[in-house]
Amino acid sequence: STQGVDDCLLHNAHEWKDGEGDENIEIEGGIWNMNNGENRRGQDIYDGVSYGGLMFRFTRVKYLSIRDMTLANADTYFVRLIRVSDFRIINIRFYNSFPHINQDGIHLNGYCFNGVIKKLRAISPYTPGDDMVALNADDGTVTNHNHAIELGPIENIEVEDLYAESAWNFVRILSIDQTVKHVRIKNLRGGVMNNFLNIDSWKFPRGKGAIEDVEFSGIKAFKVPMKQDSPAVNKAPLILIQLQVKDFVLHDFERIPIDVLSEAPTLVLENGTDNQLQFEPRLNEPARLDVND
Repeated sequence: STQGVDDCLLHNAHEWKDGEGDENIEIEGGIWNMNNGENRRGQDIYDGVSYGGLMFRFTRVKYLSIRDMTLANADTYFVRLIRVSDFRIINIRFYNSFPHINQDGIHLNGYCFNGVIKKLRAISPYTPGDDMVALNADDGTVTNHNHAIELGPIENIEVEDLYAESAWNFVRILSIDQTVKHVRIKNLRGGVMNNFLNIDSWKFPRGKGAIEDVEFSGIKAFKVPMKQDSPAVNKAPLILIQLQVKDFVLHDFERIPIDVLSEAPTLVLENGTDNQLQFEPRLNEPARLDVND
């Protein structure tokens, strides 16, 4: 491949730090196919020069709208946002012929504010091959698909109406020093190979993080096998929390009995700190709490 680290299918014109940025970008309709079978990322994802596999990349944009389209066969992220504010990403279908790691659907890095991500659909199995939505205020900076990212706060984000029959993760939140605040995640349904909600520590110490005011509701979730041709299901929980989270609310969560034989727990809280948990049962329902800590 002759592509370089700055190449992708579509990006805004004035994106880098020394540019003025852009405003009022609207992209609507169509089938956008990255053909990752023939356009794979470089073999060394750390070399700083090879193609990183990104499809859409937007940096330093105010008022961005992406809607009503099919995004197919990205090799890494379908959409990556950095320093994007007042954005709407609505009614997006994801399709993969070759799903694999790092293949996030909508991936946010630093300084993303006031956004709505709504009505995402995976229309092929084992899609996306990584996080359907990633809110990564802190992240790795050395891979080619994370070339030129910025670490910084992510605030005031609404994620609503997501469906996938077999994604890797549905939603990921990653924060060590940078804040993730005021996030509403609701009406998600489908199956996962790994976690439905992943707030893990990744390569950082457990118990760190600056995550605050996250509400996670209206969920129907189940585990699926790791591969289409194998019955093996991993033991990762549907919800994993390894970072500090303040004012985290989970309600209307249903684990669909399709994976009743799976050994994977529903919730694991292991962030190495003292946590205060409050359980409020619905009226006329007995109180019960099942947490592995």
